[in-house]
Amino acid sequence: MKTTNVTVVALALLALTLAATTAPAAERLYWSGKDAQGYRYTFENTAGDNWTGSISGGGSTSSGKYTEVTRTEDFVEVQLKGNKDERTRLYKDKIYSWSKTSGRWIEMGTGKWGY
Repeated sequence: MKTTNVTVVALALLALTLAATTAPAAERLYWSGKDAQGYRYTFENTAGDNWTGSISGGGSTSSGKYTEVTRTEDFVEVQLKGNKDERTRLYKDKIYSWSKTSGRWIEMGTGKWGY
């Protein structure tokens, strides 16, 4: 009986620990920000690993469909559907874009999670 109680308590503690560590990541569904030139960036999770991203400024807006490829405690990385080289990382306060020519992440602007 004691072994069963200890196992139940251990599993309950494990569930609470996992819920606490995954909750902040689950809340990252909408990101908005801008760059130094005034262009605005928005990324919204539409369902599962699907995202819609848009860039507006200079009198025009362009948007695309993205797939989430990585999610860590620090960022969500999305990739433009049909173009494996077009990747974006969304951090809590910055947006980065992958530069294939330089082989590194380039800071594009600032922003935040939430509406």
